[in-house]
Amino acid sequence: MTEEELEPFLSDEQPNRRLTILYDRFREEFIAYVRKYYVIADEDIFEIYQNSFIAIWKKIRKKKLTVEQYSKVSLKTYLFNVGINLVKWRKPKIPVEPLPVEFPDPEPTPDKLMEAKERKEKVLREIMALGEPCSRILTLRYDEEKSMKEIAELMGKNEQVAKNMKCHYIKLLREKLNKD
Repeated sequence: MTEEELEPFLSDEQPNRRLTILYDRFREEFIAYVRKYYVIADEDIFEIYQNSFIAIWKKIRKKKLTVEQYSKVSLKTYLFNVGINLVKWRKPKIPVEPLPVEFPDPEPTPDKLMEAKERKEKVLREIMALGEPCSRILTLRYDEEKSMKEIAELMGKNEQVAKNMKCHYIKLLREKLNKD
């Protein structure tokens, strides 16, 4: 976050036009993101976004959220993380059916073993094709089984930034694999 991003939160002017602009800046993108990945009514999404924005506003006003603490994280990333946490912690109004679970075959056939090996090789080729830092993060996480904290330290990043990067790269990898 930058001083410029936090300035509208600290201003006492009435009405605070800059804060309103900042509020509107990420709203549609947040709503689209939640709609894409979660099944939630629109009015709940609007409420979650507003509550996220207010929570950040209060933290900044009370000096619990400063540029020094979050210099490597953008305001948008922080806002989305707060919002997604609220989405995950809200109680659903409609009971959700559990997904059917598929159990692996007790004894895989040689054909299935060969198919699995070919699929793994294809995934590894696609990971390498994505280049750095994608291949490094995914290799550290899934091949070397490093924790996200260890990966963040090795890459000189904040742990949350490393997690976000990993999720982004997995999404890219899935898109690439689904094209084939």
